Amino acid sequence: MKRIVSPVPFIMGLLLLVALLVAHSPIAFAQTTTLLSHTFDAVTAPDLPSGVVAENTSWKTSISSASPGSGLNNLSHTGSAPAYIRMGPIDLSGRTEATLSYYARRTSSYPADSLIIRFSVDGGITFPHVFSSGGLPSVASTYEFVSMPLTAPLFGQSNVYVQFDGRGGSSGSANMRIDDVLITSPLNLGAIDASFGFTADSSVWNPDSGSHFLSIDLSWPGPDSIQGFQFDLTFDASLVAFSGVTASPTALSGADWEISQTNGRIVAFSISGETLPPGENASILTTEWAYIGSPLARDTTITLGISGLVVAEASPAGDAISLPNGRRSHVLRIIANTASISVAADSLDFGLVSVGDSTSLSVEISNPTGSAALVIDSVQSSSHLFRLNSSIGPISSGQSALATFWFTPTLTAYGVVNGSAWIYHNAASDSTLISFTGIGVGGRGDADGDGTLDVADVVSALDVVSGLVSIGPAEIARYDLYPFPSGDGLVDVRDLTVQIQAILCASWPDNSALPVGPAPAPGAGKATNDAVFVSTLGGKLFLDTEVALRGVQIELLTSREPVSMIASKSGVRSNVHFDGASSAFRTVLVLDRSSSLQPGRHLLLDHLSNDTEVKLALVVTIDKQKLVAQLLDGIHTAAEAPENPLISPFAIYPNPFSLTSNAEITILSPAGAQNGRLEVVDLLGRVVFSTQTDTNGKTVILRDQLPSAPGLMFFRLETGSKVETMPLMMVR
Repeated sequence: MKRIVSPVPFIMGLLLLVALLVAHSPIAFAQTTTLLSHTFDAVTAPDLPSGVVAENTSWKTSISSASPGSGLNNLSHTGSAPAYIRMGPIDLSGRTEATLSYYARRTSSYPADSLIIRFSVDGGITFPHVFSSGGLPSVASTYEFVSMPLTAPLFGQSNVYVQFDGRGGSSGSANMRIDDVLITSPLNLGAIDASFGFTADSSVWNPDSGSHFLSIDLSWPGPDSIQGFQFDLTFDASLVAFSGVTASPTALSGADWEISQTNGRIVAFSISGETLPPGENASILTTEWAYIGSPLARDTTITLGISGLVVAEASPAGDAISLPNGRRSHVLRIIANTASISVAADSLDFGLVSVGDSTSLSVEISNPTGSAALVIDSVQSSSHLFRLNSSIGPISSGQSALATFWFTPTLTAYGVVNGSAWIYHNAASDSTLISFTGIGVGGRGDADGDGTLDVADVVSALDVVSGLVSIGPAEIARYDLYPFPSGDGLVDVRDLTVQIQAILCASWPDNSALPVGPAPAPGAGKATNDAVFVSTLGGKLFLDTEVALRGVQIELLTSREPVSMIASKSGVRSNVHFDGASSAFRTVLVLDRSSSLQPGRHLLLDHLSNDTEVKLALVVTIDKQKLVAQLLDGIHTAAEAPENPLISPFAIYPNPFSLTSNAEITILSPAGAQNGRLEVVDLLGRVVFSTQTDTNGKTVILRDQLPSAPGLMFFRLETGSKVETMPLMMVR
């Protein structure tokens, strides 16, 4: 018997299988193209991205409350005053359908009906088309996804703008936020041409504006999806560098796609199975470029290229997809650096500034001939005591701005400070140099307030310690050196010790450098200049003074330590220090008023080496005037005849010659020498006296035979073929 099977169960099973297959197959979502996209994540809060214009700063980006969309930044309007923000342009030509969507959030003090959305079809001039008078969530403090279809009369227009009118809340802290603003339109895959390349054929770039960004589009009508693609960028590596690449968040999700670049090769690949469906993918990638070449004298043009494109189909075979069209080259015109710079002064002298005070000077910086704005990148100073008051904004062509510098000496950093400030800019030269100088006075140890540390400061400190002079609380920091460096709020002999030892060792106890003082100048007046001088003869250093002294400071360069020969009336000898490594010998003598060094000649040092060089000779008078002693090396200073007049062809004494106390000048020459001629010449080269020398070796000139004015004279002795000149100082 033949068995007959009913067809009904078979048909029912087949239908069930089809239903199961459909239920477990991927859902086919409608393909869309993005006409406007702003996630606000590519800028730093509170900056606004390109293409977004706000009425005022009550609109800004914020990261304080991330949305459930792309997260990171969002757009925020804060306060009670109304203000708008505009986005565009949007091309709706050829479109009959489009949707605006965004995420929104508000505080309870910002009403739900306080966001109005308007559109413009005349390029953002007027916004007569109101599409929403609410636009915010009904529940406060939570994000809500808002979507609304666009309608006529927007379709068919190519220059559309959208405006968000924030009407404001009821308090200054009221705010509302929007994020991930999108305008999308259904995609007609049949109208898409397969292509891959730069978004535009050419662009213009001024490197002064920062990096240059170029977008790459990918269009694919399908039917297959794309698993990954790679390509190489070609460019002039002597002028530009490829900095990096970012993916479009609406096309390539960062969590699903791996984007990498090495040496100009870009690889994009889906690592999770989420593939790129057919569609128009405008700006699927954005490349970033940096300028690395030398400043350009004129505009230049280079070509960027795309080569080696490989696109993989999302299939088990991984077949290649052909994208034959697209802009594979891009012409980039680089604008030359055409700014100019001129500074009104290339040096600043702040003069004397007391420690704790500040002095400012301004320099006018101009862009006289540049066709581009002058951009001051930074100002770097060689000293922390000098600073620029504030940043300098871009200076337009033909305009100028003031750069204000301040000099602020400190208690531990004072004295003469020289340095430079480099102004870095975008003009033809990388930087412009301004030199500066200033003198800080009244710092640590600078008791007399002249910007240096020397014997005059010790004399002033001695009077304070002795109780002869009183100082106020503001002055104690100058004198208070013990314990170094903080001090103890007192001024006593321990502070004097630190002060003297710092001068002798030419450094502070922590080995930090002493302040560099201004160059010492002789005292005012001709008589004062002639009052004190030092001289060397026969291994001795003499000090001659016409005024009483309370302090003496001598510094020598010598290979051998000399012997100190002077003592005060109290029997206290001078302080000395010899540094054999640097060949520096220093001595400081400080006396109180009652034991001052009286006028006359004083032997300071003995056993000088032949290579001794006097580097510094300072004295402090009884009225605390600091004088620089004149240096008359090699000139005999004794009032009596020299012990050995044959050291040179002739000798003069006394030298210096006092117009008030000396009656005659004696010139000694070797006895038995042939007759010679002696001339006395003044500083103008005039012969003021002449005579024949005597063979007995002694010639005398009376005081009234020479000019009566003090000054320097030169004695010229000619004997046979030998001629020698020797100076003589005439003083009152």
